Parts: sequence; structure tokens; C-alpha cells
Amino acid sequence: MRVFLAEIQDVNSVPRAAANTLCAADGCRFEAMSHPRRRAQFLAGRLLLRHAIERTFDAPADRWRIDTLKTGCIRLARGDSFLAASIAHSRGLVACAIAARGCIGIDVERPRPRRTPWHRLADAVLHPAELAEIETLGEHDRWAAFYRHWTYKEAFAKALGRGLSLGFERVRFGSAFRSVSVGGVEAPLFHDFRFAAVDCGADAFGAIAWCAHSHAANDPGERGALP
Repeated sequence: MRVFLAEIQDVNSVPRAAANTLCAADGCRFEAMSHPRRRAQFLAGRLLLRHAIERTFDAPADRWRIDTLKTGCIRLARGDSFLAASIAHSRGLVACAIAARGCIGIDVERPRPRRTPWHRLADAVLHPAELAEIETLGEHDRWAAFYRHWTYKEAFAKALGRGLSLGFERVRFGSAFRSVSVGGVEAPLFHDFRFAAVDCGADAFGAIAWCAHSHAANDPGERGALP
């Protein structure tokens, strides 16, 4: 498993020609985007993925087929070999994770001032037990804890192939993010997951979730439906 980070200094620094390397699904997503910054971040993520492939396997990225599945998961295919990858970006920060086997999810967040009231965000992201604990903190530490939980949950949801449909307020992490439960159930599938923070610098948060079982990203129900 390897993680790569990049910074976009200017939207014009991302070559528009990179769009020619996108798979069909990604090409459609890209053409539907209208905001220049969003288009630049999307292309930068795919360029970083190609860089990650080349650095990991010491071979041209074109030897691998890059597919974006309906779940949003990214799969690398070469003959009968399949690898997992994940991309995230936030306000110019771009991250990519690649795993030799299994499924993987990564998320990065560069916080910005929020107009939405604390409880409207916290209630949608934090488990009630997490919320009760975090609300005892001062405002700065409270927001830091919020974004830390958000990135771990987003990475977990990406690895599962569920995205926001997972229901973040149902997800509860154990001590130091070493274990996780959904809806109060610690399903066998979750025991195989490993989590870690990603060092993105002092102004950002990042996390990664990885599972050795490749089918977890594509069909979580294969090993029992999520609670």
C-alpha cells in the first residue's frame, strides 16, 4: 500500500490534455463539470494516480487499465490482475492511495470557515457517542476532532464502495481508530479493516482505510449485508 500527495498551485498548471487519458466513465464525469477548479482537481487526481502506478510498478501507467466502478471505487486491471486505488482532493490538495490487493479508501480535508451551524454538520457525521465526547472540547479542538472523524469515515465508506450512503452518523470508531462498527454492529467484514492517519501538513487532515479482501469494495453483501 502506498500513498501519494500533490498540491495544485494554479488551475492552469494542470494540463488539459490529461483528459485524453481518462477512461470512458471518468471522461463523462469530467465533461459534465463546469467549474475550472473542480475540473483541475479531477484531472490532477487522475494524473497523480498514473504517477503512483509508474512509481509503484516501475512501468508505464498505460500498461494498466483504469476503471471507475459504479460504486465510485477505482480498479486497476492488467490481464487477470486487479488492484485497488482511491483518490481524494480538497482545496488544492490531492491524494492517491494504491494497494497491491484488497480494497482501499483515502480522504483528505483542508478545513474552511463553515456557515452551517455546528450541530447541523455534527449530527450528520458523528455518532451520538462521538458527538457527546467531542462537545466537551474547546471550539478549535472540537473542529479538529470533527474533521479527523470525517476523513476516517469517508475513507472507510470509499473502501466499502458506499460513499455518503453509508450514513456517517451510524459509524462509530473505537479507541485511536483501531476498530469500527456500523449501526452498533461490529460485523466480521469490519474486523479485517485497518486504518491510519495521512500526514497532509498542519492545515489539513487525512486518513486511509484498507482491507485485504478485494470484494469488500465491490459487493459488501457478499460477506453479509451491512447492518
